[in-house]
Amino acid sequence: MKKILGLDLGTNSIGWAVVNADDNGKPLSIEGMGSRIVPLTPDDANEFTKGNAISKNKSRTEKRTARKGYDRYQLRRENLTVELRKLNMLPDEKLIKLPVLELWEIRAKAATKGERLSLPEIGRVLYHINQKRGYKHAKSDESADAKQKAYVADVNARYAMIKERNQTIGQYFLEKLKESKIETPKGILYTYRIKDQVFPRKAYESEFDQIMECQKLFYPAILTDEIIDKLRNEIIFYQRKLKSCKHLVSICDFGKREYKNNEGKIVFGGPKVAPKSSPLFQMCKIWEEVNNLTLRNRKNDELYITLEQRQAMVDFLDVHEKLTLNDLYSILGISKQDGWWGGKAIGKGLQGNTTKIALKKALCDFTNTSNLLQFNLKMIDSNIVDEVTGEVIQVIDPKIEKEPLYDLWHTLYSISDKEELANALKKKFNIEDEDIINKLYAIDFVKCGYGNKSAKAMRRILPYLQQGLKYSDACEYAGFKHSESLTKSENDARQLLDKLPPIQKNALRQPVVEKILNQMINVVNALLLDYGHFDSIRVELARELKQSKDDRNTTFLQNEAMERLNDAIAKRLNAEGIKPTKRILEKYKFIFPIRGCIDTRTGKFVLKSFDGLSTVNQCVYCGQPFSLSAALNGDGYEIEHVIPRDLICDNSQNNKVLSCGSCNSKKSNRTAFDFMRSQGKDAFNAYIGRVELWSKEGIISPAKRERLLLSYEDYLERKRNGKTTDEDKKYWEDFISRQAGETQYISRESIRILKQCCRNVDATSGTITAILRHLWGYDEILHQLNFARYKQAGLTENVTWKSNHDKNKHSKEQIVGWSKRLDHRHHAIDALVVACTQQGFVQRINTLNADDT
Repeated sequence: MKKILGLDLGTNSIGWAVVNADDNGKPLSIEGMGSRIVPLTPDDANEFTKGNAISKNKSRTEKRTARKGYDRYQLRRENLTVELRKLNMLPDEKLIKLPVLELWEIRAKAATKGERLSLPEIGRVLYHINQKRGYKHAKSDESADAKQKAYVADVNARYAMIKERNQTIGQYFLEKLKESKIETPKGILYTYRIKDQVFPRKAYESEFDQIMECQKLFYPAILTDEIIDKLRNEIIFYQRKLKSCKHLVSICDFGKREYKNNEGKIVFGGPKVAPKSSPLFQMCKIWEEVNNLTLRNRKNDELYITLEQRQAMVDFLDVHEKLTLNDLYSILGISKQDGWWGGKAIGKGLQGNTTKIALKKALCDFTNTSNLLQFNLKMIDSNIVDEVTGEVIQVIDPKIEKEPLYDLWHTLYSISDKEELANALKKKFNIEDEDIINKLYAIDFVKCGYGNKSAKAMRRILPYLQQGLKYSDACEYAGFKHSESLTKSENDARQLLDKLPPIQKNALRQPVVEKILNQMINVVNALLLDYGHFDSIRVELARELKQSKDDRNTTFLQNEAMERLNDAIAKRLNAEGIKPTKRILEKYKFIFPIRGCIDTRTGKFVLKSFDGLSTVNQCVYCGQPFSLSAALNGDGYEIEHVIPRDLICDNSQNNKVLSCGSCNSKKSNRTAFDFMRSQGKDAFNAYIGRVELWSKEGIISPAKRERLLLSYEDYLERKRNGKTTDEDKKYWEDFISRQAGETQYISRESIRILKQCCRNVDATSGTITAILRHLWGYDEILHQLNFARYKQAGLTENVTWKSNHDKNKHSKEQIVGWSKRLDHRHHAIDALVVACTQQGFVQRINTLNADDT
């Protein structure tokens, strides 16, 4: 007898179920089940779903940041006051309270040659400049999103405009204020808003320099170069350097060491992981991709690739952005007609040395480019001895950091200030051309983040990669354990915890995820106390937990836009006297395939309007036209799966089309491509033409086009004859799991935590859970439990529908707008399904039709 725990992790509740199973994993009885509400505030849950970075202390942090900014302004003003008092330039109360127009007049006058201001007036102008110093350009602006780039472009355009007019900021604003001056009964009003007109910091610095140049002619003894430099660089425009965040960089798993700190706490130390833009990381990445490349033909023969050919691929990738399939054929001396195929990775092209290529583009006009891009990998003997062979392990010489390419990359990576970078490029590399300096400054090597290995580990692994070994083998030869997977004996021997430790605050740097996982830990600890250790734990994560921040934000915006679209369609249908049921709404969207995209400026998901849209008013298969009313109201047109669900568990919109009933019936359990191929040459060619035309016009998505042109017949035929190849199987496995999110960090982290108390932990897909829940009849449980209560409140309705199987009409009474999400207990039911899901179910569902044939 085995005890199995099923967990369903959501963003606002956790479902659990404990079942007893036989030795083969077949469920026998339910020990217990339930759900726990995660104490997230509505704001926290909504912000997390939107993909926003949130924290329990977010609002307090924002207020503290504002206070810091104001405190630093006050500190600058205090230092300025002290300096102005020493120079007898401190303005009196009358100057401090000058009317707006008069203040801008003396500021404009201060930057005009021949116009003399008194010392207190100069002091008042300096006070005014100290209040607003302008937008300081950051290196990250060069690689920011479109919205930020547009903002920075507008800021710089204003500066370019006043330079063309030969004006300072003060002179420009004075002119605009005078133009917008309006006299009202309540006094003078200026319609021009200076606050909205942001200028770059260098515009204010330029104005300061011009003011000092004009006024020091009248006060040479007071406004000396030393005083001007102090006022400019140490007080008014002083900005502290950003604090280093190196402590946040992850420690390399290959070099991680555990030790106790002075407080007795267990902490981890070791070398930090290297940036992905590092030349060393780029070479490791290229060798890994090249060594993992295998080519097979239809007979499942593998093409032998020599080390010299792999070296040729590496050399090509070192100086090109991509290695395409044609490039690969050329290097290997084969052709497309030979039938060799390397999988989808090479189909899209292998990525080259992005760091070197970016530098090469920026240095295109520099005479010494070839020397600056040199990166020679020299090997030396290390002090590490192979425990098996007794040989000294060779590593890459650490002096590669002095190689020209590495030195140039590190200079660009570590210096963010443009002036400082320009001085370093001139001094170290003799690069003085402003255009080249600007291009190099625009390269953001920090944005791409960090890899998963330290430079020290890569220097040990790379020599073995250069010998043609795959990454896992290279790690083993270098003395590292590449995979966290354990052998059966190792897994059986490891010690399990009786109680899971909680996640420490800020350990994951995502407060909501920490809270959800800590609630999971609390639930599991309570269950361990009641039921003891489990033989197996199966877990399913909500979509939001498997998605990255950007993915969650995109999904939220899409869902928000779809709600607006459904409301708009419902209004149209109501106006035409058609009741907008879920089925009719779905049909309508297939007839009017409204598409959209995320607006990079606003961040909103924008849908095209109804007007001017192309309509799909014909069956996708036979091409026969139909009327809108016939398709919506009649039973002759149905939503149909392009690739039958018996073959692949795909219920997405990309796998659905609207077809006439006769085509749907004739198609049966075949793919769309195979069905149309059986209808004759003319019908097949017309079908291909429709699909290509709709794809070109944007009526169908690329993913739907792929499904409409996908054949499964050859695979099934070869399977019947026992001639399926690994490539055939791999293609369909990849197709099935393309959208799986099991590799997301949150999923891996939950499994890592649970493995501390259980030897066998695995994740399951939400798609499979939904299918099994429906097949096992669990969909109606909560509806039945809630029905009496809703009926008493008058919240039920009678619905009718026509079955696709027996063509008879059916009716039943159900809760209005019912959704399982109205009852948190649906997580417990999902957890029960997860606990009963065996690993073989997925493959059995996907190959159901093949088994029947």
